[in-house]
Amino acid sequence: MHRIQGWAIACLILGLLSNDNHVSFADEADDSVQPVASLLAARCLGCHSGDEPKGGLDLSSRQAALAGGDSGEVLLLEAWPDSLIWEYVNSDQMPPKKALSNEEKAIFQDWLAAGAPWPKDPIDVFARSTEVRAGKDWWSLQPVASVPIPEVDPNTPWIKNPIDAFVWQQLQQHDLTPSPAADKRTLIRRLSFDLLGLPPSPDDVEVFDNDDADDAYDRLVNRMLDSPHYGERWARHWLDVVRFGESNGFEYDQPRNNAWPYRNWVIQALNQDLPYDQFVRLQLAGDVLQPDNYSAAAATGYLVAGPHNTTLPANDQMRMVMAQDELEDLVGNVGQTFLGLTVNCARCHDHKFDPISQHEYYQLAASLTGVTHGERSFPPEYPAKVQQRKTEVQARLVHLQQQIDAVHAEIRAAILAERSDAAVSRSAPVPRLAWDFTNADANALASVRLHGTATLDANGLTVNGPQSFAASTPLETKKKKKTLEAWVMLSD
Repeated sequence: MHRIQGWAIACLILGLLSNDNHVSFADEADDSVQPVASLLAARCLGCHSGDEPKGGLDLSSRQAALAGGDSGEVLLLEAWPDSLIWEYVNSDQMPPKKALSNEEKAIFQDWLAAGAPWPKDPIDVFARSTEVRAGKDWWSLQPVASVPIPEVDPNTPWIKNPIDAFVWQQLQQHDLTPSPAADKRTLIRRLSFDLLGLPPSPDDVEVFDNDDADDAYDRLVNRMLDSPHYGERWARHWLDVVRFGESNGFEYDQPRNNAWPYRNWVIQALNQDLPYDQFVRLQLAGDVLQPDNYSAAAATGYLVAGPHNTTLPANDQMRMVMAQDELEDLVGNVGQTFLGLTVNCARCHDHKFDPISQHEYYQLAASLTGVTHGERSFPPEYPAKVQQRKTEVQARLVHLQQQIDAVHAEIRAAILAERSDAAVSRSAPVPRLAWDFTNADANALASVRLHGTATLDANGLTVNGPQSFAASTPLETKKKKKTLEAWVMLSD
């Protein structure tokens, strides 16, 4: 039986949203460093970090900051009030778009006065969310946590399950009341369109409308969840997410005749209530996790479900670019489908809005670069009744073939016996027309008329001029095709 439940975004690649080379603020023992580290990460490191920091100034580590930038030294530990960095911050020149508040300036000033201590490791630019980008502290990137069910009056008739308690709480907070209960005919239509994508049959409507049992609705839900149409309905949404198509796309858009096993696997997985973690793992590496399971191999059709250009350019460099573009499509879809993140934006640079570095993008791409398009044979799968009938038909075919072979053997033996009998006379077929040019009386099958100066005597037929020829009388039998054969006997 299916259970109605939300599908949370899975953490697909461990370490994708973490970086071991950067410090976590929670691990830093010196509390005095925490405020300024958070301030630098949120307001400064977006520009002053990475491979090409603005102004050549990198503030992610103490060593880099002391090295200064294009304007020379910016941090003077012995005379911090004269430091260029403090001059820019205190005069509201930096950060350029929005100056630090007085509270933030006080944190910055106290930090400089304390000798500008940094965490032991470089500050992670992705650690904190800013006004323009999400950090690792963004709400959607936090681990799933248990939320206590709101306490409501247990006698409230509207509440049927724990989810209703959350809805009821929000309704109360916004001074709203629930909508009135729908009548049975409306309810079965809503449920059928939602779960199956189809209207209910008139008979189903009548049965449900006349069912006064307390569990009538629960049984209706379970019956629809057990319908094969349930998987077909919801597989359409998943196949849209994973960019599934039954043709290759691009200008030729050839049909992809063997894409259907993956489509059917998704439908079957939904109908069988496959746990979501298995649903994800099998699509990413089913052939590796279960190498002897054809169904698991069919699940990996996800990896090649997207557009595929079968027209290769002649230039080697263009072929490599095309391969990388196709890999980016796969990496991007893995990120969007299973992480809810646009990972492919980090192909050319660190992500501008999500905490994903270019280095992490290529780590993920490297794990998928071995995916190639190809064909794989799958044994046909049949329902039990069809398989039983197939076995019976195959056995019947074997029996009939044995009977046919016996008849063929009998006929073959008779033919061979006839051929081996030396007494059997053999004669050439009788021709429709035959001439013997050495004996005029021998033309029994047709008379010959001579034309021009042609002569026929004991020496044979003599044709001694352009208008000389011999012709037979017309045949009584019509011939659709004309064939001339000459039987020539050579003298010794």
